[in-house]
Amino acid sequence: MAASIILVAIQLVQLFCSFPSSYALYEDQIGKFDWRQQYVGNIKEAALEFGGTRKHVFVTSESNVLAGILVKTGNIAWRHVFPKGEAGVTNALLYTGQELLTVSRNGFAVRMWDPSTGVLQWEVLTSSTLPTGSEIAPGVLVFQEDGNQKKVRLAVTHAGQITVMNARNGEEVWKDVIPNSDSFQDVLLQVSTEDEENDVLAVIGRVPGIGFKVIRYNSKDGSLLGQTQIPAPWITADVSCITLSGQRVVCADEQSGALRVTKVEAKQSSQEGFSSVPLKKLQLEVSGGRFQVDAVQKHSMRDQSSFALSMQDGTVAWLKFESGEFRVIKVIPSVSSHSFDFYKEKLILTTVSKVQNHVLIQSFSEEEEISSLQTQVTTGPHTGDPAKIFAMYLDRKDRTIGSRTLLQTSDYGLHLIQQGGEIQWSREESLALTLSVEIVDLPVSETEAQFEDEFSTKKGDNIFSMFGRRISTQFAQLQSYVEHLKKKIETWQHGGGHHVHTAEQLTYAVEYDESEEDLAEYLTRDEFSLHKIIIVVTQAGKLFGLDSADGCVLWSYYLPGIEPITRAGKLLIPLMVQRTTAHFPNPPQVTIIAKAKNSEHNFIYSFNPINGHPSDTDHPMGQEMPFTLKQATMQNIVDKEFMKVILLIDTANKVYSYPAGVSPVVQDNKGRIYLYTADADTGALKGYRLGEGVDDPNQTWRKGFTPIYEAEEIWYVQLPSLLQSITHVVGKKPSEEIHSQGRVLGDRSVLYKYLNPNLVVVVSEGEDPTAKSHVTVYLIDVVTGNIVFQTDHKRVNGPVHVVHSENWVVYHFWNNRVRRNEITVLELFEGNTQKNSTAFSSLDPPSDPLVERQSYIFSEALQAMTTTHTEKGITAKHVLMALKSGGIISIPKRFLDPRRPIIPNPQHKEEMLIPYVPELVAPPTAYINYNQSVFGIENIHTSPAGLESTCLVLAYGLDFYFTRTTPSNLFDVLKEDFDYLLIVTVLLGLLVAAIVTRRLSSMKKLRQAWR
Repeated sequence: MAASIILVAIQLVQLFCSFPSSYALYEDQIGKFDWRQQYVGNIKEAALEFGGTRKHVFVTSESNVLAGILVKTGNIAWRHVFPKGEAGVTNALLYTGQELLTVSRNGFAVRMWDPSTGVLQWEVLTSSTLPTGSEIAPGVLVFQEDGNQKKVRLAVTHAGQITVMNARNGEEVWKDVIPNSDSFQDVLLQVSTEDEENDVLAVIGRVPGIGFKVIRYNSKDGSLLGQTQIPAPWITADVSCITLSGQRVVCADEQSGALRVTKVEAKQSSQEGFSSVPLKKLQLEVSGGRFQVDAVQKHSMRDQSSFALSMQDGTVAWLKFESGEFRVIKVIPSVSSHSFDFYKEKLILTTVSKVQNHVLIQSFSEEEEISSLQTQVTTGPHTGDPAKIFAMYLDRKDRTIGSRTLLQTSDYGLHLIQQGGEIQWSREESLALTLSVEIVDLPVSETEAQFEDEFSTKKGDNIFSMFGRRISTQFAQLQSYVEHLKKKIETWQHGGGHHVHTAEQLTYAVEYDESEEDLAEYLTRDEFSLHKIIIVVTQAGKLFGLDSADGCVLWSYYLPGIEPITRAGKLLIPLMVQRTTAHFPNPPQVTIIAKAKNSEHNFIYSFNPINGHPSDTDHPMGQEMPFTLKQATMQNIVDKEFMKVILLIDTANKVYSYPAGVSPVVQDNKGRIYLYTADADTGALKGYRLGEGVDDPNQTWRKGFTPIYEAEEIWYVQLPSLLQSITHVVGKKPSEEIHSQGRVLGDRSVLYKYLNPNLVVVVSEGEDPTAKSHVTVYLIDVVTGNIVFQTDHKRVNGPVHVVHSENWVVYHFWNNRVRRNEITVLELFEGNTQKNSTAFSSLDPPSDPLVERQSYIFSEALQAMTTTHTEKGITAKHVLMALKSGGIISIPKRFLDPRRPIIPNPQHKEEMLIPYVPELVAPPTAYINYNQSVFGIENIHTSPAGLESTCLVLAYGLDFYFTRTTPSNLFDVLKEDFDYLLIVTVLLGLLVAAIVTRRLSSMKKLRQAWR
């Protein structure tokens, strides 16, 4: 026993010592080659702070984030990221001026936060049992007991219970089970002081098709006062309803085009149904569109006699219910969004509208429009339309009314607008919902591009013309260098540089702040191609070009007519680089494919990744495909202008090429093109080849999309789909370079890798027939449909993270049986002989590969996983893992080697295999983001640099983190601390010694000759 413990200890020491020591980070290197940006996501609710020394904007988002944003700068002062899914949803955000409260998990958890620091003050769980996820949205209401400002109460419903607590300290005042609440669709809460004996808290539950059930409580002690029912057979889940003061309930009945109103009575005998007030009677026109009612404050009864009526055409009417009837106060047309707020007990309605290229913000009191608060804001050409508005009113220094407005646009942008129309700051929150990323090389400078002309030969050239062109090119280079030095001196004199931003600014993406001329000069390739441009496609349909140096926004382009494609519950907008910057003078081109918002067809858009300009000037906002797309794939074949071909397959199995002019290239390579599709719902995988050509004159109407071939089905694989579904289909990177075709073993023989470029990993998750969780991994050749390998994991849960590279596959999952995270590695080999050393053919494959596999225990759950990628594939591979705890670790692939022996023999030692240890432990030096924790990471993208030793890494999701990693150390460039003085001194010494010894040698030979 003692010997085995010592052996394990020795192996752990060897494991830690095997990690390269170069992962250490010096203090002066922090932020030099890396940057981090933090976001909150698409805003759901917001509240502006009107007290304290550092004012904040408090927000909750669709990404399950609660954050405080500084009003002055737009930086995140504090942030809390809750778990994904229902467990982290915040249902209500309440700010009373002193307390910041949130209600989460459908009323299960109520929390109070310090508004300045975000520190949790207290948490109250309203139920002793965990939520099941089937609970209805909670009713939430803040009120004052007896009108006393010191007795602020919070009422919350959850799972058939109502809890009233002290909003200051979370102490429970009373709790009760709501009778007959199983049929409730949603709940409204109402407090009334009209009862002579009691303050009444009414729980109003909606029952579609029947009406409302009302349960009345004494708001002070929770005693049940009675139950009534309000008949409303017209009520459905889509009808919007609110509560008003005077125990009134108002609903918007779209079918009858009327407002329905009733009073909640104390006894069933006196309870009346809803009375109907047609909108035409109020001189409001609704032309068959939808309309809804909006309360002044969603979770408060303050001045609940007023409400807003929002119509589908953008008209907003301010209505007030008093003396038993509705009164129209204001009608504002063409409104994008609106909100109510108070200024010294005076209710103000704020509206925002889009007027041409401007945003108009107006404020109204009951009497008139407040003209001093009217604001016109000029937004950029690629900013979305107004979506939500949150306003706050305050006293200015001259004792007049002032305002601050938080505007959210349809592209998920967040903008704080000052009175007068100045945008104080903007946040591009759509970056928190990034779907696709590519890192593109920058173009060479104009002078370097002239080398192409210098060495090119044209008809009629002679030696004199070529010499003249050479002289003119070198003169242009000299002139450019002089201008570069001049600008550098001017920049040094002014004490600045290219778009230098502070660390606070770079907590979120800021706009590049120099002219287009300076931008074009700045965006040129550096010596080692470390400076690149990051192309980002977001869920909102907005495209970005980010600077890899610091993450600032170089350009943005908004496509309002697109939305993501949904596949297997995932949102996708594929991004394909059709032509890079390496083919001067042809401009680079990148293409995205999305779904059109207003139809079932798909949408395609091509653009220049360097400046964001559309490639097709005839369709600057993209082009809708006139067919339903089934599959889109980019082939590794190019036309004479170095444009890669995109093939599109519709549901009728017709094949289209994009752009249309590349069809001759497709015809030339027809025999080498194979396609496949994977249906996640049915579990069917199908393979196709290009069949007969399509020559139908009736296809000319298809807006430039003409089918060129029929897709002929050649194989079909049906995976079990009754209890399982496909969750991942992972291929290899087309640009991946493989340096070595085999592994040299300890006996000097070679074990050749199974390098099938057509191999994909298919992961199927679900349950087995005994209702136990199950994950199956398939390795399938998509040219022939051959299942090369298959493995099952029982009692295993996802999410599964997969990496597929060269001849190996690594995947991570949760083992339900032993309650731990595990990593499994598969490695495929042909054997000691190789069938074809020049090219792999799926049509004439080698025999079934030898599959080595091994599993490891991993201590942490993952957010994402990938592998490093270098230019020539010489550098050792590392596996990058984004941990849920916020770290990003880099683990050498040799630690995930399935051939690691338990007891190494001499041949294993000769091969330098690490002894097998079940636990895979990452030392602190393996963290490439040191203390820059990142959360909500959806994926990690890697790209090669010009240096073979260096790989560029971008982790993206709710946070962005960019850095460089050197898996085999920096072996191809001198280090920063290299002692140049010492080497120059040594070289000069050797040179002097050589000259002196040469002189002495010649003198010696001369003396010997005279003897």
